[in-house]
Amino acid sequence: MVMALSDRQRRFVEAYAISLSAKEAATVAGYSARTARQSGSRLLALPEVAAAIQQALEQRAEHCDVKAWQVLHELKRIAFSEDERTSDKLKACELLAKHLQLFGSEAAVVVGRVTLEQLVPRRKEHPPAPPPPAEKPPEPKPPRASDGDGAPQPPREPRAEFAEMAFDPFKTFRS
Repeated sequence: MVMALSDRQRRFVEAYAISLSAKEAATVAGYSARTARQSGSRLLALPEVAAAIQQALEQRAEHCDVKAWQVLHELKRIAFSEDERTSDKLKACELLAKHLQLFGSEAAVVVGRVTLEQLVPRRKEHPPAPPPPAEKPPEPKPPRASDGDGAPQPPREPRAEFAEMAFDPFKTFRS
């Protein structure tokens, strides 16, 4: 027997039985859209909510008059039929393998004696790149013709016509 659920939990169970998406069901039930994924996960972990969901799914299956064994039988027929398309056969095999939990948490899936790592070649490791050549110090600039002996010269005085000019950057704004 299912314990009493709150109104939001009951709405979550009803929405989850339709969409099978915890995030979507939490949003429909009135939980914040921003935290719907976390709320849905938390609700699925509650034993009374999980029991109510199981009961709702069983009622839905009875209403549809479809049993799990019938679905599995049809998947088996499609997977091993000669008349079906390859894509349909692959999808049926995938669904059957998921139902049988053949794809566990292991990283490699074994098909016969072949593993996934054997089918996919690893990236080739390249040898380390050689170090860049050492930088040469810049060559000294040749002395300019006006320098004479190449000794540093004192700064030049500004030309007389420019030295006596008064520069006023705001002159155009004052007129």
